[in-house]
Amino acid sequence: MKYNVIYNENKAHEIELKDNKIIIDGQNADIDLVHIYKEKYHIIDNNESFNIEVVRADFQNKTFEIKVNDTIYPIQLEDELDMLLEKMGMSAVGSNTMDNVKAPMPGLVLRITVDVGQEVNKGDNLIVLEAMKMENIIKATGTGKVKNILVTEKQAVEKNQLLIEME
Repeated sequence: MKYNVIYNENKAHEIELKDNKIIIDGQNADIDLVHIYKEKYHIIDNNESFNIEVVRADFQNKTFEIKVNDTIYPIQLEDELDMLLEKMGMSAVGSNTMDNVKAPMPGLVLRITVDVGQEVNKGDNLIVLEAMKMENIIKATGTGKVKNILVTEKQAVEKNQLLIEME
């Protein structure tokens, strides 16, 4: 499983847990990790000792506060699904406010199910996009208001093309 760990104002590291190994930014990490008690851990890395404690965990928003020795760090986690959605121009992590909508794949716009000025909530249908003879419903990832619709029905679109601007 891969994770993107974001900290210190958008600094990030990709962490992969694979076959009982920890891989950080593509490099095998020689880390000795011991679970001590509940949310407390001990790590030895390059002959340095670190006491780690999960101070606060918000699993729904994937935000955490981690205490390393005596310093608390806020972090944000993105899992593989979050990273894939980000790559497709959608964001699953963060606020409940909806970002602009981009085409996740090339295709043909079959239906637009919202109007300019319309308020949308998470899960609402926005556009039906046909790709590889399948209908794909693009849904709202959060709340927002439709500012502008940049495509029309029966229009071909490319991957990552801006479809809807949100306020």
